[in-house]
Amino acid sequence: LEKVELGRKLFSDPRLSADGSTSCSGCHEPKYGYTIGAAKPIGPYGIEQNRACPSLINAGYARGYYWENAPVPLEKAIDGVLRFILVPKGEGRPTLEQVTAKLNDDPALRAAFVAVGQIQEPILRKKHFTAAVP
Repeated sequence: LEKVELGRKLFSDPRLSADGSTSCSGCHEPKYGYTIGAAKPIGPYGIEQNRACPSLINAGYARGYYWENAPVPLEKAIDGVLRFILVPKGEGRPTLEQVTAKLNDDPALRAAFVAVGQIQEPILRKKHFTAAVP
């Protein structure tokens, strides 16, 4: 149950986006079947995405992700969302490593990862977020 709560917290945490403006739940809304009620969602920095968000219902059982149904593990799909949508590259924008470092400043978040056995050391890395969100 603790891991589920940590995943829910991360899913709704706008600190995962480079500019702190949006979270996973901003585009994958429960009231729309964990998708969004718009054809093209707006991500960090006001960037319009080129596709609608796929539903996340039963995503843990899927064999493919993205609209192409690419056969990648769920953790790799989440990594892609982090790198290309939530933390897009651009001059003057923080990197994913910088966003992760900022999250490391939250002792309660680090403690939550330790409590669920996700990490032993008190340092969070990108791989911990991709494994915790599902």
